[in-house]
Amino acid sequence: MPWRKEAVDQAGTGHSLLALLRMKDPLLLAELERREIDAAAVRTALLARFPGAAARQAEASAQLIAEAIAAGRMNRDALVRSVLTDYWGIAGQVFRQLSAAAGGPAPAGPLVRLDDDSDRTIYEQIVAQVQEAIATGRLAAGDRLPTVREMADQLGIAPGTVARAYSELERENIVVTQGVRGTRVADRVKAAPDAAAHPANLTGLLRPAAVAAFHMGATADQLRAALDDAMKDIFPRGSGPAN
Repeated sequence: MPWRKEAVDQAGTGHSLLALLRMKDPLLLAELERREIDAAAVRTALLARFPGAAARQAEASAQLIAEAIAAGRMNRDALVRSVLTDYWGIAGQVFRQLSAAAGGPAPAGPLVRLDDDSDRTIYEQIVAQVQEAIATGRLAAGDRLPTVREMADQLGIAPGTVARAYSELERENIVVTQGVRGTRVADRVKAAPDAAAHPANLTGLLRPAAVAAFHMGATADQLRAALDDAMKDIFPRGSGPAN
């Protein structure tokens, strides 16, 4: 079957998972073992979600993806990560189904969880949580975010609110929208050394937090400890400047 980029770009995580199973990808198989899920059971559950002609289409799409990976036209690691962190798509549904049946560890939860008591608007919560997911490594460059409709349905909100959040993230060069490839995490832009590391910039960023901590009655030592705790998943202890 000839390579067709459009077919691969539009394939969902179910097709991608089918391709990785076909290739017996070691990273995927290791994670399935950790979750106590049988790879054959994953394939059976996947195909059960593609009735009739849809199963043949899924197999054909999986073949295209496998060929693209083998030829170096797709990043295997990014694809594995996308499949394993899926929540809304078919791969995520299958993982939750089989994890529950096996009593193994649950897959990662939704990317965004809304807090009704937050003083942030809904769109601000989406922006902040996507930013944090990238900073902590849950999302990496090239990973696809849920579509506007998928996230809106998951959160029970208007699509326009999600679209506004995605637009803000794109304005800040955190994500890029690539047509049928969807909205994906952008490559991190390296700031000029003086711009990122200048003490005045960091002081301005942290000053409001210091003021808020003062009015909460916190001590300087408590604030320093809290900052260390806040950084632990983003800047490993003893690490150098972020790149």
